[in-house]
Amino acid sequence: MPEKNNEGAGGRKISRRKAISSTVAAGAIVGVGVVAGLGGYFAGSSSGGRVQTITQREMVTVGGQTVTVGGQTVTVTNTVTQPTTVTATVTGVAGTPKPVVIGYTLPKTGGFAANGIIHDIADEVAVRRINETGGLLGRPVQRLVYDDRSDISQIPPLYERLITQDRVDLIVGPYATPFIAAAMPVAEKYRKVYIFDSYTLPKQARYEFAFSSWATGYNTDVEWPTLLFEALQNSAGKLPKSLVVVHSTHPGAAFIAGGVPAVAQRFGIQVLDVIRYELGTTDFLPIATRLKELKPEFLVQCGLVLDESNMRQALDKAGFIPYGHSSLWPAVGALLGLGPLGDGLISQSVFEAHIPFTQDAEARYFVENYQKRAREAGLAYWKADTQSGTSYAMFQILREAVRGSGSLNDEDIGRWLKKNKVDTIFGELTFDGPNNYGPMKTWIAQIQNGEQVVVWPPDYAKPRAKLQYPSPLAKGY
Repeated sequence: MPEKNNEGAGGRKISRRKAISSTVAAGAIVGVGVVAGLGGYFAGSSSGGRVQTITQREMVTVGGQTVTVGGQTVTVTNTVTQPTTVTATVTGVAGTPKPVVIGYTLPKTGGFAANGIIHDIADEVAVRRINETGGLLGRPVQRLVYDDRSDISQIPPLYERLITQDRVDLIVGPYATPFIAAAMPVAEKYRKVYIFDSYTLPKQARYEFAFSSWATGYNTDVEWPTLLFEALQNSAGKLPKSLVVVHSTHPGAAFIAGGVPAVAQRFGIQVLDVIRYELGTTDFLPIATRLKELKPEFLVQCGLVLDESNMRQALDKAGFIPYGHSSLWPAVGALLGLGPLGDGLISQSVFEAHIPFTQDAEARYFVENYQKRAREAGLAYWKADTQSGTSYAMFQILREAVRGSGSLNDEDIGRWLKKNKVDTIFGELTFDGPNNYGPMKTWIAQIQNGEQVVVWPPDYAKPRAKLQYPSPLAKGY
């Protein structure tokens, strides 16, 4: 990694390369290692600094741990043997404050790596912001990030290691619902405050000190479809007469899909069918063919990442495009890559890089810095949105809770969050409801003219944006 200048809490700039303290170096680092901008804390004379590289093999045995995610149980009984390389750069003057180390995992490799880099960049920007504004309790902050390889069985042993061997000060969650669920029992075992971003099973987050930066609300299986149909009714001015629900076996997607039929019935919409597909499905032509036979006016697809773009292409090939098509968590860049075929797709969003979100100074900082780093990293879709926004907000919540409680003690931080409101880049969050969830702050977005924008509710919609329905691309009726 090339050297770069970072500005820390003291406002002074230094040149560093993955600087970490000797105490952290002793813990050993897998995959990515320690990253953070310690900035002004290490300004001054750099003479006497040292670089250490340690390579070792370490056996981490996890016996009989089980993790339940959406009714599915994963038993982790493997012994993980990992070569460990540590590069420690120690510079600065005597009396440098000991860093606050925040530990967690991200998918640097494997099937979720494309999303992992989005979260990594957002987290880097968030930690830089913390250090630029005074650190935590007068101490600089750094991250210790392990590569979980997109493998759920890696999560429990790596979080055990972070807490018991690396002895990090704080932890946050990994990426994606199943992985966040897999780490939650470890956080609970050690009574660590556990803030996470991309989790979609609010009714299963029962740990006392579990907090989500994604404000899905506790009853998102009811609230989300209700908001969708309200948007169609009030913004587009028209409700569909019929729909089909198509959903992935992903636990979060299946949870939300389960609430759609009853809500649709309340709005007078006929549900023609509910079709389930396996997580990881790429060939949607058989489902598209079935949809052509049913001819629903609206398709509610509860999927993620590439599901929606693959479905759009399959529908086009089958010769049927419904009047409306909603999704949950699509890869926006992939949909934009479809050109006009991606236009009109509806999805969830908590943040988009437009007014009114960017009226907030912290949001503008996030957008400017995240998008700059994402372009530098070569991301095809580099705009700040829900994925990067919830990740940045995760660190905002932790920052405000530590500063507000005046403590690094996990229980102090957790108790403070339960009693206080936190301002984030997408609004004020509270954690005083069931399982520490407050009101839903997840909005309706739509791809229009080559960009994704929030269209409902009006307080969060891009100025003059309205939900477009029915789609001019509709065919096959």
